[in-house]
Formats: sequence, structure tokens, C-alpha cells
Amino acid sequence: MAGEWKYREALRRFVTPWRIVIVVAILVHLAAFFYGISRPEVRWMTDTAEYLAAGRNLLHNGVLYAGDLSSQPLDPALYSRRPPLYPLFLAAAEHLPGGLHAAAFLQLVLTFAVAFLAYRFTRRILPERLERWAVVVPALVLLYPTQVIYSQILMSEILLQFCLTVAAFELTRYLQEGKAAALWSANGALALAPLVKPVMVFFWVPNLAFLWWIHRRSGKRRWCVPALLPLLLVVAWSCRNLYWTGSFHFSSMAANQAKVLVRGPEPLDARGKDLGLESERLLSQLVGHITAQPARFVRAQMRGMGSFFLDPGMFDLYEFLNRERPFSLGQIIFSEGQVRRIPADLPASILTYLTGLTLLNLFVVVGFLLFCFQPVRLPPAKWFLVLIVVYMAVVVGPIGRSRYRLPVEPFLFIGAACAISQGIRRGHETTAVGSKPRRDA
Repeated sequence: MAGEWKYREALRRFVTPWRIVIVVAILVHLAAFFYGISRPEVRWMTDTAEYLAAGRNLLHNGVLYAGDLSSQPLDPALYSRRPPLYPLFLAAAEHLPGGLHAAAFLQLVLTFAVAFLAYRFTRRILPERLERWAVVVPALVLLYPTQVIYSQILMSEILLQFCLTVAAFELTRYLQEGKAAALWSANGALALAPLVKPVMVFFWVPNLAFLWWIHRRSGKRRWCVPALLPLLLVVAWSCRNLYWTGSFHFSSMAANQAKVLVRGPEPLDARGKDLGLESERLLSQLVGHITAQPARFVRAQMRGMGSFFLDPGMFDLYEFLNRERPFSLGQIIFSEGQVRRIPADLPASILTYLTGLTLLNLFVVVGFLLFCFQPVRLPPAKWFLVLIVVYMAVVVGPIGRSRYRLPVEPFLFIGAACAISQGIRRGHETTAVGSKPRRDA
């Protein structure tokens, strides 16, 4: 009996929730990886070709251009449409064994790194008695379907997610340990973020305000220089684009999105045009549309933010399964006009999957809202998560959907896990108090 008891005790210590999560996640992600090897077309989306062209041109010709350099005339918008880091990531991975499959494998590794950092972050901010609940976060990160899908699709979301998670984790180190190196690391990661995806180009503004807020009473000024690092890189890259295009801007993607919103889905083509003047014209047209119909813009913004938080990723799923791509469920729910209903021929299994994922997203968002009002060990770290999630939802705006939520998905999971753990603790405490025997007076 003693030997059997020792065996069971050793097994109980070895089979921990953390290890179960890791084993299941490895199996799921390896299955997705080998599926991608068997069907390489699932790794491609429309933007992938531009990333690859930009990376190859940078390595072989010394110029970042997201198109064919032999095609004349050249489009000035393609000199700045894609920032450099993800194209370089793909171009470098092409020289590894396996080529672009190696890039997908590296994204899988980054996904596990994000899960580990999110786990460490959660343990740092949860009250000590609730640290065991931190394992919920890597479980959600690693097994969330959109995460599994985009770890195998050659798009920049996973790399951006890694940069933001590193920034958040390094911020907790700085708050706990007060080391200047951690503050430099956090701002360095934030500085690299817009060089991965231009949606982060303006985050230096709220980040600067946030760092001023947490230092306002200390009298310390050492935070100022690292806080300016994201701005310096934005200005430096804008100067590079000025050299190549004649227009001082960070990315032509802003003008491209304005063109899509104003004139339709075809991407911006600035061949034979002044890119600066064309961008100003498109942006002024967009502003004119907004000021002429502000109520319509507000509705579109709110629908986009709703889709940002709730869209379960029908588009992503069909893309990965290499099937004809329908509208995303978020667009179906929140859009105006002809797309108002779920397609009648949608399989019951897919509909069940999307409904379940939408409910999970709703549960996570409610948990994150509760998290905003709950005590944690590092309150500034909590508000940093809130700041970056709100920034992303607002900036993405009318085009919000699951893919754009993915870079901040770990932060939503962290907030939901903290809210769940504290809610369960309060429930246990209430039950324990209610079950105590009353003493007679």
C-alpha cells in the first residue's frame, strides 16, 4: 500500500495542469503545422505576397519594395506599404531548411513564447493566493483557434503579438524591480511594433502619457529617454520613406485604407502620381465623409469595435481550410446593407463552432471589463493592458475583426483569468462565512 501511495503521489506531482496544457497544445500546433506542410496554399493570404516581395527585394536589391522591381513604372506606395521587420523575418526564414515552412515553425515557437510570457505576467499581477489560476492564460492562448490558425499563416500578427507581450512583461519587471534595463526593453519592443505592423504607429503618444502618469509623483526623469524611443524610430522610418517617395509618412497603408473606405476595395495604386498629394486627397475625402455624416461614422466605428471583440473568425477558418471565403460572422452581425444574414448553406458544425467561439469571446470581454475594477498586485500593469487593448480597438475601427484582435488577445485572456479567479475566491469566501456555525448569544 505504501508503494502504491508513493506512486500515486509522484504521478500527481508530475501530471500538473501546466504540463497537461503544454502537451495538448504541442499536439494541436504540430497537427496544424503538418497540415500546412501537406497543403502549402493555406499558409498564404493576399498580403503574404507583398511581405515576401518586400523582404526579397530588401535582401537582394537593398530596397524595401512590396512589388516587382522589374515592372515599370514603379508604384511609390509600395515603397512604404509594408514596414521592414516581417518581410525580413520571412526572407531570412526562406534561407533555413524547409523555406517558408520554417517561418511557420518559427511562428509556432513565438506562440509558445507568448504563452509563457503571458503566464509569467499573470503570476506577477495576481494576488499570491490566486497564482495557480495563471495556468488558464497559456491554455487559452495556445488552444484558441485563431491563434492556432495564424501561427501557420504567413502574416505579421504573431510577430506583433510577440512584441507587445514582451513589452507588457518587461513593464512588470520594471514595476517590480525598478531596473532601467527593463524599461528600455519594454520601450524597445514597443518601438519595434510599428515596424512590424503600422497600426501601432501612434501608440507612442498614449505610452508617453502612461509613463508620465506612473512617474508623476516620483520626481524621476530617467523614463523620458526610453519613452521617446518609439517616436524616434517612427520619425527615422518616415524620413526613409521621404527619401524613397518624396512624402514624409510612416506607411502608405493609411492612405490605402482611406481609399478602400472611400472608393472601394481595390488597393491604392499611385503609379504616375505624387504619393503625398494623393494621400492628402484620399484622407481629406475620408474626413469629408465623416464630417458630412458623423452619425454614420459613429455607427460604423461601434460596429467595427463590436466585431473586433466578438468576431469568431469565420474568414480565418475558411482561409485555413482553403475553402471559398465567406464574410466573417462579425461583418454579418455588425454590418449594414446586403450582408445581414448568416449564409443559409453554412454547415451545422461550422455554425456551432462559430456560435461557441462568439460566446467565449463575449465571456472573455465581460471578464476583461470586470478586471478593470478589480485589485491586482501591480495596478499600472493592469492599466497598460487596458490602454493597449482600447488603443487597438479604436484605431482598427470600422474594419475590426478577429485577425486584428489577435495581437492583444493574450491581454484579454489575462484580464478574464484574473476576473474569474477573484470571482471564484469571493464565492468561496462567502460560502465559508455563511457555513460557519452561529454561536448562541
